Amino acid sequence: MNVLILLALLIVILAPVAILIQRTEGWAPPRNRPPSGLGPDAERIRAELDLLFLQRRDSA
Repeated sequence: MNVLILLALLIVILAPVAILIQRTEGWAPPRNRPPSGLGPDAERIRAELDLLFLQRRDSA
């Protein structure tokens, strides 16, 4: 019985902490990182991102 109470308390305490860390991207790499400007595809990627940004801005 004590083990069940302890597990419930741990879940109540650890679950929000894990969600908070995950939402602040503490465990995940940044998703919307701009291209570093290095590599053979940097110009193409930059041009595609610019085009997508303009399309998103115009559709709003």
